[in-house]
Amino acid sequence: MPVTVAGGHSFASVCSGFVHSCALEPSGKAWCWGYNHDDNAIDEPDTTSTTTPVEVPSNLTFRSITCGGYHTCALDDGGQAWCWGSNGDGQLGTNGFYFYEPEAAAIPWLNGEPVAAARHTFKALSAGALHTCGIAEFGTAVCWGRSYDGQLGDNSTFVSEYGSTEPVDVAGGHTFRSIACGYSHTCALDDSGKAWCWGDGSVGQLGNGAAVDSMLPVPVLGNRTYVVIEVGEAHTCAITEAGAMWCWGRAVANGQTGYINEPAEVCGGHKFVAASSAGGFTCALDVAGDVWCFGRNWIGQLGNGGYRSSTLPVKVASSHASFLALGQGTSNTLCAVSTKQASSGG
Repeated sequence: MPVTVAGGHSFASVCSGFVHSCALEPSGKAWCWGYNHDDNAIDEPDTTSTTTPVEVPSNLTFRSITCGGYHTCALDDGGQAWCWGSNGDGQLGTNGFYFYEPEAAAIPWLNGEPVAAARHTFKALSAGALHTCGIAEFGTAVCWGRSYDGQLGDNSTFVSEYGSTEPVDVAGGHTFRSIACGYSHTCALDDSGKAWCWGDGSVGQLGNGAAVDSMLPVPVLGNRTYVVIEVGEAHTCAITEAGAMWCWGRAVANGQTGYINEPAEVCGGHKFVAASSAGGFTCALDVAGDVWCFGRNWIGQLGNGGYRSSTLPVKVASSHASFLALGQGTSNTLCAVSTKQASSGG
């Protein structure tokens, strides 16, 4: 069940990685908590893990924040991307590979050295397990980090154990309005609301009717338009303007087992306004401020007080009056902003 994050803070947005979480105050100040050792994602001056939020030491204020596996990225008010944490696959975009460098830990790392990143002003960012993508000022998508499964979408025929340390353009000439990164695939909505996905497609998570990888964006089947898209470990979910949720990939909903390679509607008659997909489970916020989850529940990911997995949405049990926003998730934890303050489940 959800527990309240300590410290009495008031947060406007929140995100969770493999073993850390971060949040933004309404003022744009960033706070993080969780695991902070070799793969530092919290950005404290030391490597001490913490169960309570610590302020990210910086004079910057941010308008959005996203948590990857062991890294974090945020957009400042001018649209400049800043990243910190693990960089073994180039997911920070700093034009090099390294993990935690003590002498630089007191401030977030700029996403790319000036020659690599100064040409981009971003409208949106999303951090995946080992890669990061952003939508640039005019709607073009760029990605950096691990590229082994094609999750950068640049149609490269060169497959490397390592990734790209600076942004590469996503192929196809599309203009996007939102983007979401998962473990090893990426999806985005274009200006018309049509969904496109690329990267690992081994269990149908690209939604194009196949179960193969794609090095460039492929259209999701169904000819629907969406207003929200979220990517999990090996599945994808999207919400239509009417509030219906459709999902595809590994065992996502409605009693399905195995995987489905095209969108299937989540039953229950709910009208959703937001969603977050993570490591084998998905949660969605309805119009009444209630949160419903489905998928894995081995360690309480569904927040309903039990440990039985469910392929049907179950209501999160909470003492909070209602929820205002869901945080982006990456692994087995999901955080949400309630009418009280940030809550964490899983």
